[in-house]
Amino acid sequence: MGVDPMRLPGDPVGPVWTSRVHSSGEVNACVGRLTCAVTTALVVTVLPGLAAAGAGAAHAAGTPVEVPSGPSDLSVSADGRWIAFAGDEGGSSGLYRYDPVSGQAWRLASVDGAVVAETSISGDGRFIAWARRTAARGQGWDPSSQVYVTDAEAGTTWLVSGDRVDGSAGNEGSAQPQVSDDGSHVVFTTRATDVVEGPYAAAPGSDVVVASLGAQGPSQPRLVSAEEAGVDFSEPTVDADADRIAFTRSSVGGSRIVLADRAAGGPASLAEVAVGSAPALSADGSSLALVRTQSQPGGVVRSATYVRTLATGSEVQADVEDKGWPLRGDSAAPVLDRDGGSVLFALAGAEGTELVERDVDLGTTRVLARGVDPSAGHDLSTDGAHVVHVGDGAVWVVDVDRPSEVGAPNAMWNPLVQRASTPARGRGYVLRVDPAVWEPLRTSRVERQWLRNGRPIRGATGLTYEITAADLGREIKVRERLRVPGLPVGVATSRGYKVKPDLARLLAPARLRVGAARVTLRVRVRTLPGSETYVKGAAAPQGTVRVVVGRRVLHATVGRDGWARLMLPRMRPGRHQLRVQHVGTAYVRAAAPKRVSLLVRQRR
Repeated sequence: MGVDPMRLPGDPVGPVWTSRVHSSGEVNACVGRLTCAVTTALVVTVLPGLAAAGAGAAHAAGTPVEVPSGPSDLSVSADGRWIAFAGDEGGSSGLYRYDPVSGQAWRLASVDGAVVAETSISGDGRFIAWARRTAARGQGWDPSSQVYVTDAEAGTTWLVSGDRVDGSAGNEGSAQPQVSDDGSHVVFTTRATDVVEGPYAAAPGSDVVVASLGAQGPSQPRLVSAEEAGVDFSEPTVDADADRIAFTRSSVGGSRIVLADRAAGGPASLAEVAVGSAPALSADGSSLALVRTQSQPGGVVRSATYVRTLATGSEVQADVEDKGWPLRGDSAAPVLDRDGGSVLFALAGAEGTELVERDVDLGTTRVLARGVDPSAGHDLSTDGAHVVHVGDGAVWVVDVDRPSEVGAPNAMWNPLVQRASTPARGRGYVLRVDPAVWEPLRTSRVERQWLRNGRPIRGATGLTYEITAADLGREIKVRERLRVPGLPVGVATSRGYKVKPDLARLLAPARLRVGAARVTLRVRVRTLPGSETYVKGAAAPQGTVRVVVGRRVLHATVGRDGWARLMLPRMRPGRHQLRVQHVGTAYVRAAAPKRVSLLVRQRR
């Protein structure tokens, strides 16, 4: 964070720290080639765990308590007002809800012989979904884990993953609960065969299910994932009103992300939308964050975070520095804000784990925290203004300001103009541009313009451009402008391409024997690029062929196939010398002349 916490005398064990990350101030946090994050953590306050008088929402779960030691499995409400987490007090694990404004914490539920894990809090902080585990964190799937939902205001806790007949604990594990922002639904992963009905209820593999929440408790869970045997469905994520649910489908062929669309509350339509894992939906359901392996030079493979716009299927990489180059280390556990414009993820490197925020609309990357406990979890509020995580055994709350001044988008590689192999429609040749590689931004739009000696060429805005007579001897460039709402326009211009006439090569027989007085001479013209670097694609063969026979001169036009045909005059038997010349054009230089020895045999 740039400022080390200082414990004050009398502080309870495991305090909650608050720092503010502003958009202006001292630059003091860098990672790899990342443009240093602006993190003036000048306001660092200790919020005592012991309850103090102050404003707070109605709470029916008893009196406030001290913040326990070893907090973990954090989640934060939509506006950052409430934080749910697991903690241990007196050897007993419990579910806690914390109010950073008043500094009050409440213990909502306790478990014996197990631990509270995987908390997920609703947008208003009322409903908290969580899992009861007997296995320690990091030990993989727990076959005895169960999913619960606690109503913090009513002081009621329900078992959600119960047997569909008698309501007892399911016959296998259930975990990974996620509650919708509006508190209407909870989704989770289960391997139990008695929680939902279905033809594959007894098949191996895990399923994703959803239950609605009401005043009388949760409804019977319903299957969301497909009825496939031998396939694991897991890692569910849900939008604000549970109209969309995304999850991971894992099989021998790899991991893919499936989107379930429950429009109007009807049966969900399923569609595989991306390769990857660890999905996270934005609250409005428009965007999806995910993790995918990425190959880098030298055979290095890393885990990278992407943000996908579901309506268009477009993706941008999120774990990049301000200029767009990938960060060093593996990224994991992405979380999106309301509309997917900001993504928070953990970045594991050689010196530990950091929390990084990338604004995929503005193109800013900031390190928000260092020394993060990756196993304790982190979360981003729906409004994108608050981040919670665990570090040094304490809960940290980071208030994040949106950057006020952002520079123009950066082109990682400028556009490159080259010859194209595309045949020209006219007599010139075709240039093509390899577009600029811009830093990944979600709402960008590229405008392209070809330039002749720095001036725009009217109507030339595509990926290719055909040379005309006006371009000969001049320099051709391409200028790209990247327009992003709310940002200055990014500009990238290619190096100039000097337009020169192409070269020609004349192909004619050195010797020709004929037995007739009238002879048809066939010669061919081939063109070669006249630029400094040889590439495929040249102007079409053109010009005329001139043949000198004695005192007579013949002419023929070169066709687009390169051939020219000339009917020679009647000639006496014997040897004759022909001089064959190519006459070029503005686009193609003349080829070197050729001499043809013609032998006309005496007819018998």
